[in-house]
Amino acid sequence: MLPTALLLDLDGRLTDSIGLIVHCYQQTLTLFAGRTPTREEVVPKIGRALPTLFAEENIGDVEELLTFCRSLS
Repeated sequence: MLPTALLLDLDGRLTDSIGLIVHCYQQTLTLFAGRTPTREEVVPKIGRALPTLFAEENIGDVEELLTFCRSLS
């Protein structure tokens, strides 16, 4: 029987996207909050839901921040 799906865990396995995640988060906060968090500030947040992180920042409309952040990747 052939498999009906193939699931891959890309991040950290086939690609290293941590740098891209950090860059996108930094650029979003730079534009919307006027400050650029360090890599050391961003890395511990990786794995948490992006809408939640942006809501906690309280810097604007979460959907607008998500749209901008996702446009960078």
